[in-house]
Amino acid sequence: MRLKFEHFDGRRRTYRPIIDEDSGQQVGTIQSDGVGFAGYGGIDISLFGGKYAITVNRYEGAGVS
Repeated sequence: MRLKFEHFDGRRRTYRPIIDEDSGQQVGTIQSDGVGFAGYGGIDISLFGGKYAITVNRYEGAGVS
């Protein structure tokens, strides 16, 4: 399974689908609530209907380069 999404600037409110490149199906979402402003926010990642979910402050926190 190879996952991909369109990269974005995490400092703004943003939503992107996460696609499995092998099947072409959407398997999750990644969204930002505006990281770094007023000490709140984050990048929320959810896969397989919420079965796997995490909130990180930067792309690197999710293993994305």
